[in-house]
This record gives sequence, C-alpha cells and structure tokens, in this order.
Amino acid sequence: KAQQNEKSAINSPAFMYLKKLIGAIFNKPENDREIIFKTVFIISQFNSPKILPNFSLYPLGQDDFIQEDIKIIKENVKLYINALIKEAGIVSKNCSDIFVYAYLTICLCNRKKRT
Repeated sequence: KAQQNEKSAINSPAFMYLKKLIGAIFNKPENDREIIFKTVFIISQFNSPKILPNFSLYPLGQDDFIQEDIKIIKENVKLYINALIKEAGIVSKNCSDIFVYAYLTICLCNRKKRT
C-alpha cells in the first residue's frame, strides 16, 4: 500500500540514484519516460518476490528467503542490468555487480535510518 502513495517513490534515495545513473548511461534526462520505466523494472526485480509471497515464498513452503533465493534474485537483476548495459552499448563485465551493490547499499542505509 505504501508504494502506491504517489510521494513514496519520489523520496526514495534508491529510486533517485538509479534514475540518475540510468539516465546518464543512456544520455537522457532522469525524468525521461524510458528511464523511469527502466528504473522501475530494476527495482521491481528486487521487490516483487518479497511483496508477492504468494508467487515466490509460499509455493516454496517458506516464510523468508534463504541464501540460495537471494543469489537467484541477484542473478536475475544482473541479467536485466546486463541487457540494459548492452542496449546502451557499454561493454563491462562488472557493471551489473556495481548496480546491484549500489542499490542494496542504498536500501540498507535507508532502512537503518527509518529504524
């Protein structure tokens, strides 16, 4: 429900950071329609399994993610990011790792501030 609040995404440090980064990679403004959707798709790769447990955790008979699940989620995010990087014409083996690390760091820092 909180994510449906129109102000929540605007104030998210992770969303703002990724939007700027993806905008810079594609040489487009961060508020460009394509950049916003690319950013949302990256974030949804992380969020969807957690906010949709009926499609992720429950069929596995779990209440929380195990390390193997987290690895699979990270690999899916890297796959998507690598596709974006390839689309932008950038060749780098470690770019997706940097994206994942940066996003997770921002999320963890933001979570610590709220508690």
